[in-house]
Amino acid sequence: MAKIGRKPWEPTAEDLSKMEALAARGLTEEQIARSLGIHPDTLRRKKKVYAEVVEAIQTGKAKGIADIANELYQSAKEGNTTAQIFFLKCRADWVEASRLEISGLDGKPIQLTAMTDEQLLRIARQGSQKALE
Repeated sequence: MAKIGRKPWEPTAEDLSKMEALAARGLTEEQIARSLGIHPDTLRRKKKVYAEVVEAIQTGKAKGIADIANELYQSAKEGNTTAQIFFLKCRADWVEASRLEISGLDGKPIQLTAMTDEQLLRIARQGSQKALE
């Protein structure tokens, strides 16, 4: 008796090339599978059987990241301040420090870290009452 349903999908060289190109553009594995006309579960199963499938997706992801990283780097070198900041935050552990300064009713800065919970609650209540006035 003949099998009913689709013919089992086997990755061709064209499929592998397409997988690599789609992964380079940042598509998820589910999106790659749908683009190939197969179910995502089929792609997951074939990854276990065909090392070429895994390799195509990994290579594509690496190429996509390399392309964008190169563009970011070039943009930063050309003086794009936003690209420079982003690059340094990602690659040189730069961090923007935010500082919140609160002053009391007398206008003097309050050192929150040196206060007890009761003192903090009293200040919060005073501020909310002040806001209602």
